[in-house]
Amino acid sequence: MLCAPAQIVEVDSVSQIVTAKGVDYEVTVSAVDAYVFDKEKYGLYINEGRVYIFGKLAAGDFYNKKLQLHRFVFPDEVPANMVIDHADQRPLNNVRTNLRAVSQSFNAMNVTRKKQSEYFVGVRKTKTGKFYAKWGKKQLGTFDTARIAKTARSLVARGEGKKWEERESVFEPTVKEMQAAIRGMEKRNEKRGVYGLGGLSLHVSGLWQATFRSTHLGYFKTKEEGQARVDAAIAEYDRKKEEEDAAVVIPRTTDGNIAYLTALNGEKVLVDDDIYMKMYRNKISVAKDGYPRFLNRYLHRSVLLDPYNTRTHHMDHRNENKLDNRRANLRIVPIVVNAMNVTKESKLGFRGVVQKPDGKFKGYVNNRKVWPHKITSRTFDTAEEAYAWRFALHQQIYPELYK
Repeated sequence: MLCAPAQIVEVDSVSQIVTAKGVDYEVTVSAVDAYVFDKEKYGLYINEGRVYIFGKLAAGDFYNKKLQLHRFVFPDEVPANMVIDHADQRPLNNVRTNLRAVSQSFNAMNVTRKKQSEYFVGVRKTKTGKFYAKWGKKQLGTFDTARIAKTARSLVARGEGKKWEERESVFEPTVKEMQAAIRGMEKRNEKRGVYGLGGLSLHVSGLWQATFRSTHLGYFKTKEEGQARVDAAIAEYDRKKEEEDAAVVIPRTTDGNIAYLTALNGEKVLVDDDIYMKMYRNKISVAKDGYPRFLNRYLHRSVLLDPYNTRTHHMDHRNENKLDNRRANLRIVPIVVNAMNVTKESKLGFRGVVQKPDGKFKGYVNNRKVWPHKITSRTFDTAEEAYAWRFALHQQIYPELYK
């Protein structure tokens, strides 16, 4: 709706001025609801264009609970799936003939939409006095006149089909306007820098600006000269990187001769040699959950790149050590198996073994592969015997955990 409906006026309606943040607002209600203006019992205030009402206690203090005025004066009960709508779109006009119970979708449609542009649909004027055109979320470019900007939208609409072409056909553009629109869109594409190691962008001065890893390399008259400078910077960077890699001495643990990355907290993250060479320049941190991270990513997910369905499978550490991120220690397993591969605290020091009141030891295994889950247990004289039996049965039921 582009035009607001006329205000609904009710005979004998009552109005009162409510001041909020130094601004006066006129609030109107039906005659039967005039009691809401009784300052001894109620208080009104305005927030974001809507009226709210408070009740007062005998001591003069307000209730903590607040309610929108149109809900307070609406005479009928409102169903759970409906809302109260102002028919004339004026939230301060709360006469009963202006209030109605409608669906959420109808309430959303009963608004007056502002005209988005004083020129053409999808065309805006910039602070510099030029005009830019958009097609959906895509910016087409900046143009000298609104007609040229609209022509650019019309050219894009032709590729979207006859329906869109007819919709954008407001006027017949001249040949010069079409040429200017094409040049503006091409210039927009050329301005986009190539992100990564290096790139070129067309400066407003008409020169080509060369950059490499956020470093300004200079301005050049031709695109070829700028690209040659970027290529030279990339080659120099690769050469220095190879020299640094050749001089690197991989640190290794004293017990297992395993390469490791040192996290910011000093912990050692075990990795393969090629992963160390790939990541030794990055800062490694250990999150609260115990997993090493770099560049806001989990390290183990960058080591094992095998594709898998994250809804049904997880990446698991075989030895339950989150700091051991060697490929041999990582595997893709079902979520159920990953949940079981944890070390639970045990007073006896044996997982799955408990001591009975009579002093004997009971080993147990929970078989989650059947439904309902089945717990198998057996009693032994010693904890070692109970754990040996439990280990053999657990390995038989869950062989995938021991691969």
